[in-house]
Amino acid sequence: MTASRSDALVLFGVTGDLAHKMIFPALYAMARRGTLNVPVIGVAFPKWSMARLHKRVTDSIKRSGGIDNQRALDHLLSLFRYVSGDYKEPGTFTAIKEALGSARCPAHFRATGNSPARSPADGRFRHCFGIHRRSDRHNHLIGNDDYTQAGNLFRLMTRMLSSD
Repeated sequence: MTASRSDALVLFGVTGDLAHKMIFPALYAMARRGTLNVPVIGVAFPKWSMARLHKRVTDSIKRSGGIDNQRALDHLLSLFRYVSGDYKEPGTFTAIKEALGSARCPAHFRATGNSPARSPADGRFRHCFGIHRRSDRHNHLIGNDDYTQAGNLFRLMTRMLSSD
């Protein structure tokens, strides 16, 4: 039996330090390898423009080792969408669903430091997409107040999102 892959990534806390220090470099590595071909929906409270988010992603890549493949960076940036909203508001999840377009099996990460193991956002996300079990293989969550778990992020995302 072949496991299906997620068709999008929703990244809660996209403007934060964990995304900047760990997640963006992991996504860039996937883009360089040609294994990231799904929309990446960044979600956070600040009202950022796409230009500001692109600048943040680019800065992250520069600080984590540099840009050695401009085409891969351009591809990564082209995959990003941004939703500004409060995780407590149902309208945020409506906006996420709109940003996802035709994606129906999105993976999601909660890259929000100092957060509880479970968040109301987790339940609202599962409800929005009709996911009834917390253990659904397409929906893995990370909630960190440090960066210890983020070291495995690249392998996890590659398994869930890669096209090969």
